Amino acid sequence: GLEMLSLAGVGLRDVEGIGALESLRSLRLPHNSINDLTPLATHDSLQVLDVQGNDVEEWDGVEMLGTCPGLYSLDLRRNFIQENAPDFRAIVCYHIPQLKVLDGRHVSHGESSSVSDEVVSASVRRLAGLLRDDGRKE
Repeated sequence: GLEMLSLAGVGLRDVEGIGALESLRSLRLPHNSINDLTPLATHDSLQVLDVQGNDVEEWDGVEMLGTCPGLYSLDLRRNFIQENAPDFRAIVCYHIPQLKVLDGRHVSHGESSSVSDEVVSASVRRLAGLLRDDGRKE
């Protein structure tokens, strides 16, 4: 089956249905309009995900990527969540402990250890407030 898929800058809005590509190991979707990563949850083969320059703005989808056991490389640069969430890197590592590379940089062993549930909750609240203020969410 298909192991690598790259669709850069084609105006893609969602990743619904990609879960059906069971042997997919590398998914590169930079510079599109994707805002929800939850359809990728529990994808067993996915190892590399590049969604830089998209519209990812909520923790739910990022958190769900923790259910992809083989995911070791994630690129979220130039997304709302990466640019506006306090403690972004530590929280991503907290939710996806198997990551080895985040945004092109190796993940150190202790990057998620300093993150508490309170820090995660505060980041979620801050993002929600920014989205509300920006008119993105009602």
